[in-house]
Amino acid sequence: MMNAETARSLRTKINLLFWFAVAAIILGFFEDDLLGRFIKTGLIAGIGVCVFNALAGAVLITMGAVNERYRTAGIINVICAVLSGIIPVVESNTGTENAAVSVGAAGLSILAAAAGILAIYAVYCEYKAHSEVLSHIDRKQSDAWMKLWNWYIIGFVCSICSILLVFIFWVLGVIAAAASIVIVTVVGIIRLVYLHKTMKIIDNYGKDVRE
Repeated sequence: MMNAETARSLRTKINLLFWFAVAAIILGFFEDDLLGRFIKTGLIAGIGVCVFNALAGAVLITMGAVNERYRTAGIINVICAVLSGIIPVVESNTGTENAAVSVGAAGLSILAAAAGILAIYAVYCEYKAHSEVLSHIDRKQSDAWMKLWNWYIIGFVCSICSILLVFIFWVLGVIAAAASIVIVTVVGIIRLVYLHKTMKIIDNYGKDVRE
């Protein structure tokens, strides 16, 4: 169980996660290919997203004293943020003049795929950590975090299915892609809501402990 000081520190760090996530989402709109090309801010926004994701990772690392899963999620987030910033730059400066360069490009693709898988595990670690921290404080919100993880995985599966289905029956591929976009967007919004709820729950818990 947490003492009042730990609860206060955790509340502050979750608040930082909330605002870093808000900033990353806002910048993500400007990173979009269509909007980014229109207002010429795609690259800058992309760098900003990487920076805020890295900052969120650093905060998660400091939360490792409360739950080790936070530290794992934070380390992976920092690694993925760095790779997300480096890979596009390297790819943009990579041609296809010789076999060695082609092999290098293939290596980057594999690295990007590995980073994507790690990022999914980081999400699991963060959500599971939130759930475990709240398990003795607010069981309902604890369970809600794991239900959100399930929806995150459903969105990911829809994304994979859309890639496969587009070669078999493109209409189903488009439907799966649309479902994936909707689910991932909704999960991102609900994550913000849950972060805010979690922050409030821990804040109230800290006050109760002090009393």
